[in-house]
Amino acid sequence: MATRRMAAATPGRRAVIGEAVAVVQVRADDPRVVPIIERHVQLMDDSTGDPDACHRLDLSGLLMPHISFFGAFADGQAVGIGAYAHFSDGEGEWGEVKSMHVLAEHRGKGWSRRLLDVIEATARDRGATSLRLETGADFAAAIGLYTAAGFVPRGPFGGYPEHPFSRFFEKLL
Repeated sequence: MATRRMAAATPGRRAVIGEAVAVVQVRADDPRVVPIIERHVQLMDDSTGDPDACHRLDLSGLLMPHISFFGAFADGQAVGIGAYAHFSDGEGEWGEVKSMHVLAEHRGKGWSRRLLDVIEATARDRGATSLRLETGADFAAAIGLYTAAGFVPRGPFGGYPEHPFSRFFEKLL
């Protein structure tokens, strides 16, 4: 996605007036996004206190070949990250939203939705028929984002265990 200046809001999203905005595919070890990954990993580790309930990927996990990694940038500064994992198995072609995080000081500007839109487009381009995710039960803003984007609750998938701290969602593409 090319960098552009937004002058008006896309329906359902807030405009970021005067900022050059972009969501682009980058390597997870890009030094511009590593601090956000580190912040995300720390937040996830601190959020549950239960290692069995924390399913985040660290930097090495985000560099695996089946992962597409994206950075969100405002005026050249990284403000968020998101990752997509693609799977082909007995359930067909499907994708998973992984490791979404927007820095607190940049929330409320539509970055999470931009990242999610790029991840969904990537899933469609790769032939996925559904997009799934696991998130924390206490992450109300994330659950709101996903349900507003058309995701519906479902049971555990892909080896995730049932756990009171986890919520699972899916969107058919």
